[in-house]
Amino acid sequence: MQIAPWIDERTFYAANRLTDAIREQKNRSNILTCVNTAVPLLEQLAVRPHIRARLGFPGLLNVAIDRYRWLLSIKPSLGNTYELCFFLGEALFASERYGEAATAFARARDLAKTGKQYQEARSGLDDAQANVSKLSEGAPLF
Repeated sequence: MQIAPWIDERTFYAANRLTDAIREQKNRSNILTCVNTAVPLLEQLAVRPHIRARLGFPGLLNVAIDRYRWLLSIKPSLGNTYELCFFLGEALFASERYGEAATAFARARDLAKTGKQYQEARSGLDDAQANVSKLSEGAPLF
């Protein structure tokens, strides 16, 4: 399965441009332009491995997790941080890292802007916490 092979080159170009603009910090409008250009491309770079993992390539979950974390570190308060935290929680949950998933879902819950988002994040948090407590008790998860 091949999804837009050119996106990686464009994404890394945008990321380098963003990094240079932030490093220079001379022109705020230049930084915002770079952020607006880079962020959607970077998000696609993180979401793609997650989608592929759902389609039967679980080895890509760690790639998605690393990319979500990196994105959250470079843009903690821009745009759709809720979605990134929620997707990070989903990827961590799928890779059976329930404690970390609970933390990501809790952050997503705190960032939720609508009732539906809050409920989705709360549900993920509850499931992750339930699995953490089952693991600590030595009970089977399923």
